[in-house]
Amino acid sequence: MFKTIEINNMICLKNKTAGGAMAETIKNSKENDVVVHIHNKHGRLWANTTPTNLYEQITTTPNFGCFEVICKFPHKAYFDIDCKDTTFRLSAFTDIIYDKIPDALLSISGSEVPLVKNSYHIIVNNYTIITLMKRMILKNLYPH
Repeated sequence: MFKTIEINNMICLKNKTAGGAMAETIKNSKENDVVVHIHNKHGRLWANTTPTNLYEQITTTPNFGCFEVICKFPHKAYFDIDCKDTTFRLSAFTDIIYDKIPDALLSISGSEVPLVKNSYHIIVNNYTIITLMKRMILKNLYPH
């Protein structure tokens, strides 16, 4: 069961009992929609929106807490790395990527909190995933 909340011109779903709001949002998305996850005072929400509306919201709403749900093909290869062993630095992960994709063009964001956690978000800009099978092949290159 879901609760519906309107936020910033988006109809959002929130889990009311068990899970499933994200899956329902993805199932109901149109071809050109962007599926987003919003985390704010209402909790965890999911919505479909247009690229234009998403751009407007993230450029005009401070601390919007909105994240794209990557659920459609094609999309760029990406890695979301959270490492509690802070002795592992960014170069340890980029070296692994470059070993498998030598010509990788990387965009990197994240944070390093000494003695707590290193968190990196790495996008391979020149490696596009076009099918579920191609995504599985990429995942198998980098066992975790």
